[in-house]
Amino acid sequence: MKIILGITSKNINIICDKVVFVHVEEDDETHDSGDFKIILIALSKFRSDRMLPIDERFLKKHAYIAQKYYKLKTNFLENSYYYTIIKRGKFKKYPLLDLIYHSCVYADFSEEAIDTIKYYRDNSKTHN
Repeated sequence: MKIILGITSKNINIICDKVVFVHVEEDDETHDSGDFKIILIALSKFRSDRMLPIDERFLKKHAYIAQKYYKLKTNFLENSYYYTIIKRGKFKKYPLLDLIYHSCVYADFSEEAIDTIKYYRDNSKTHN
């Protein structure tokens, strides 16, 4: 799956077998109700500079992901994990999240991500 981000059109090639966790958070920066961020945690950088290694600063900002990360690290000590945050896109993020849900069958999804997918499916006229 290929995602093009931002004005500079940077690509992220997502290998769905490598995605381990998907989380959705409300976007505090835009203060727009209904806008959210998609956070992907993966085992690989996907040859992309948009995939960053998980560090302490990231974990302090995202407490829910920190809990999941520590559970993953206790089970799989040798693995390195990377993240990316998809902030822009407004309503295009709903079908993107649904596509990630369909494609990344081995990934774990947070309760917030599943609720967002349900909301999209219940209110979308284009979703079959």
